[in-house]
Formats: sequence, C-alpha cells, structure tokens
Amino acid sequence: KSGSMAILCKQIRPSNISDIAIINALGRPSSKDERQIYIDRKFKGKEIKHLHPSLKCLDETQGLCILEEQLMAVAKDVAGWSLSRADGLRKLTKLKGKEPDFVLKLEADFISGAMKTHDMSYELGKEIWNKVVEKFQGYGFNKAHAIFYSINGYYTAYLKRHFPAAFMA
Repeated sequence: KSGSMAILCKQIRPSNISDIAIINALGRPSSKDERQIYIDRKFKGKEIKHLHPSLKCLDETQGLCILEEQLMAVAKDVAGWSLSRADGLRKLTKLKGKEPDFVLKLEADFISGAMKTHDMSYELGKEIWNKVVEKFQGYGFNKAHAIFYSINGYYTAYLKRHFPAAFMA
C-alpha cells in the first residue's frame, strides 16, 4: 500500500469497483494535478465546464480525460473519427515525444475534424487538443486494466483483512 494511494482512497471514498478503477488511474504520477480537480468536482460541487458539449463523454471522470477509452471517445465525438482511427490517438501515450511529426499530423487532423464535425473554430479545436488530448499524453490508463487491478486489489484487501494468516501463508 502506497501512502499517496491510501490518502487518495480516503479522499475519494470509493463505493464500487468503478470508483477504485478511477483511483487507480488518478494514482499515476502524471495525474497529480487531476486528483484535486476530480475531488473538488465530485465532493465540493465544483461545476464541470466542458469546452464543448461533445466532451460529455468525460462526465464519468468529472470532466477529466484519464482513461484511454475516453480519449478514443473524444476523438470520435469531437473530431468525428472512427474508433479504429481514434485508436491511433490513444497510442500517443506510448510515443512520449518520440515522433513529433506524427503528433503534429494527428493534431492537425483532429482540429480539422472538429471544425468539420461541429463547425467549431480552429481556436476551440486547438484548445480542446491542448487541454484534453495533449494533456492526456503524460499517462493514460486503460479502463480494462484499471478495472482488473481494482478487482484484484479489492479481493487482496478483503483476504488480507478477513483471513490474515491464510493470506500471509
């Protein structure tokens, strides 16, 4: 058990596996800034202000893009991309700055798609790219992995708490 994850669990007070999965995703080092935003929106009534209505796909995580599947939904809902094309955007997290020309092309395609799909301005498309997509590049988390880790962690904690001798053996 890490100290920062224990604190995050106390702050978020999970009541189901989905909450634990979000804690797993927010617990990553690159999600430090998003933690307080998530908590403020969930528990302190801070309003979620989407840059555009097409970003409603981020409501599950209080308006933050922290899961790879959400990034794909943003590409689909904002830029009008197919999910297979959106999967290319998800791969940004793996590049970590290794292919800047590819990233610039994705950015241009995303903004162009957003302008065509929603008749939005270049500036708004660029702002969505910068505040949602580019910010995601630090570290995205796959929802299936987050759910699996959460179930595994839940069972581990349960066994350790209720059957400590057998667990330690």
